[in-house]
Amino acid sequence: MTGNARKYVLSGYLAVAMAGIVSALTSSHELLVLLPPTAAQQQPLSWPLVLGMGIFILLLAGTVFFSVPTNPLFYLAAGYLFGFVTGSVLAVMATTLGSVASLYFFRNTTSSQPVLQRLKVKNVFLMLVLMRCSPWLPSPLINVFCAMARVPFSTFLASTVFGTLPLVCAYTLVASRLRGPITVSILHSPELLGALTVFSVISLAGFLQPLHVVISHLRGSSIPASKVAS
Repeated sequence: MTGNARKYVLSGYLAVAMAGIVSALTSSHELLVLLPPTAAQQQPLSWPLVLGMGIFILLLAGTVFFSVPTNPLFYLAAGYLFGFVTGSVLAVMATTLGSVASLYFFRNTTSSQPVLQRLKVKNVFLMLVLMRCSPWLPSPLINVFCAMARVPFSTFLASTVFGTLPLVCAYTLVASRLRGPITVSILHSPELLGALTVFSVISLAGFLQPLHVVISHLRGSSIPASKVAS
């Protein structure tokens, strides 16, 4: 892909992403009102339900690919509509699909960064899993980092699945217990807030090693400069 083609593709991507982000910030909470008052998890498996699952996967994967910040709402909808187990599986599948598409997109539209390649992290898989567990770190940033750092696909795929699963389960478990109309107030439930707090603390461990590597790299770069000055 030529340089001009990359610019046009990235510009189109950013335009769609910004439109999705603005729409999510202004009206994403209203999406929960559109959910039916009776959860689909109580219905037997049928072709309409399978079709609904497919549409759900495509919608969530699309929002993940375009970095639209609506993952929590989709995770809640997955648990409410399909139940804890099925909803978790569908949400993880969709998130992984969108993340993989994002990985290949940014690999083809951005160049690798030598600085990232020189930063040696002992366990990239564990670092990515811990980062994926964070409810506050935007997953698109992780996708872009993995694309530019040329993280192996197997490591990216496994870390996305295992890192996303705990966070997805927290949302789907809370939503699966609801039997009445679902509202945005569920985001402030004590169970969900407690789980998100735990994941936030755990995910901090994922930043310790890369932070140490970056500090060491900066120190190593400043030492020769100080010697030259002396």
